[in-house]
Amino acid sequence: MALRDEIKEQTVKLKDMSLKNKAIYIWTYYKWFFIISVVVVICIISVIKTVIRNSQPIYIHAEFVNCNQAYNEDTTIYDDFVKEYNIDTEATPVEIGQNNVIYEVADQTSYANQMKLIAQYSADTLDVVCGPESLLNGRLNVGEYTNLEELLPDDLIKELKDKGYEFFIYSGYPKDPEDTTEPDPDDEITPYVAGIYLDNCTYLKDINGKEMYTLEDGDRPILTVAARAKHPEASIEFIRFLIKE
Repeated sequence: MALRDEIKEQTVKLKDMSLKNKAIYIWTYYKWFFIISVVVVICIISVIKTVIRNSQPIYIHAEFVNCNQAYNEDTTIYDDFVKEYNIDTEATPVEIGQNNVIYEVADQTSYANQMKLIAQYSADTLDVVCGPESLLNGRLNVGEYTNLEELLPDDLIKELKDKGYEFFIYSGYPKDPEDTTEPDPDDEITPYVAGIYLDNCTYLKDINGKEMYTLEDGDRPILTVAARAKHPEASIEFIRFLIKE
């Protein structure tokens, strides 16, 4: 039956029906059309919102590796940081990742999270990365961390020292003990301050109830800033926020 004839036939059927019977008839025979249409519209709206959001400049992108989610029932790092600086997240979204868990014995999830973070480093989408020293100075090391002595203002460096924070000195990827080759002088890195140890961070202990997961005895959580961080000022704000007591 041609579409025109179908429409004509349905119009005749509906003509003599009451309003209630029309509604029942339409819902009975066309409900899946309406349902599918609504789903399609919702999907289109969702895609449009995602595209718009992804095209917006973000405020900061911070990742916590092995952080035990870093939240409790009353507050989260995201909520507290946004509130601290009164950030309009509609205009400049805040991204704080807390689900990247990498175990000592690698599995598929650990490997996927590791590759994801390395890709984010390579794509210059990361600003601040917090995690165990063994990861940031090992498997996640891409050799590119900001020298915090050059990034941080003098008053913040003084505040960190006054509060007993220690600095993580980066000197390159740890050499494999079984590697007997002579190092290439061109690959040598002058040691510099690349991170802040967070094992005495009062805020993280209070919000989380425990420190970030570590992989081995003596492993300590640290904060680093990516060398090509696109939001250095926001990274400084994030450090001030974490050490505020």
